[in-house]
Amino acid sequence: YKKRCRTRSNVTQSAMKSVLVFTLFIAATCGSVEWKDFRAGNVKLPTSEVDAADAGWKSIDQDDTLKLTWYSQENDPRLMLGFDGRQKLAGLRVAFLKTDVDSAYASDYVKSGLYEEGTFLGHQCLFSTVLVTPENVLKSGGRRSLADDEIALCANLKRNGKFKSIARDGCEAAQGAVVEQGCQSGYGLVFSKFGSKSSCDSLAPFYIIYDPQGSGNMVGFGWLSFSKYSAADFKTKTFYKTLSGNAFSALFPNAPPCLTSYAQNKGLTAVDVWFSYDSSKKTSCSGSNWVDSHCQKKRSTRPGQFGAVSDNFVDSEES
Repeated sequence: YKKRCRTRSNVTQSAMKSVLVFTLFIAATCGSVEWKDFRAGNVKLPTSEVDAADAGWKSIDQDDTLKLTWYSQENDPRLMLGFDGRQKLAGLRVAFLKTDVDSAYASDYVKSGLYEEGTFLGHQCLFSTVLVTPENVLKSGGRRSLADDEIALCANLKRNGKFKSIARDGCEAAQGAVVEQGCQSGYGLVFSKFGSKSSCDSLAPFYIIYDPQGSGNMVGFGWLSFSKYSAADFKTKTFYKTLSGNAFSALFPNAPPCLTSYAQNKGLTAVDVWFSYDSSKKTSCSGSNWVDSHCQKKRSTRPGQFGAVSDNFVDSEES
């Protein structure tokens, strides 16, 4: 009996060790980010399917390929949370109602490769997807242990049908196809998928927010939209805000003229998603040219990426 118990104990320990190794491997290769205060706007979001249901979120869609169940607030598909086979948060979708999007730009959303079209709860939407758990983990059923519940195992943005990793810190971002924008204390350091010379015909209006301290850990990301938001049409909490005038220019000094002009004249709709909302509120900005002063490895100068002048940029890497 004692021998059998020892055998079972060894098997259990071996299984637990395998789970831990798996978790550490995924975290190391994918670039995990701890979520200390997961929010959209200033609204705290559930990170488990049980918590979502308790908070009144409803299941509205099933993804058989990634084995995800998508939830939204009742009758409002504009922000969706995806839960895996083990009921853990694995992804999110930000959607804009087609009726809210400026008709002059609606076709450009699809051209950008960032948005897909779909109908949810009777509303035609343009939506964008980010996974916080890798595709291979989702297809195997989801997260395996309690140890990885408090981290986003990755942050992968879907573009042109493929999920690509979002840089987990500012210095890593400086080596990729993004542009250093502005920094605002109590918000963070912003990098974007567009620069001052980006064409608005196929603009990818996505941005990433980093803590300007140290190597600049990622604290969140967001989307801009040529649209209004119909807050009055829904009784649910809204995650959207309007960026206009000086507020937009301070965060996006290297934006293309079409974005800046629209922000000045009409205001752009923005959605911030926070892995660490609390950390963003503690950020402090000072000076300019953050990359040059904080990163040992300087900016990438490969074609299609930004060089010494960060607004001289063409988003060609993913086109």
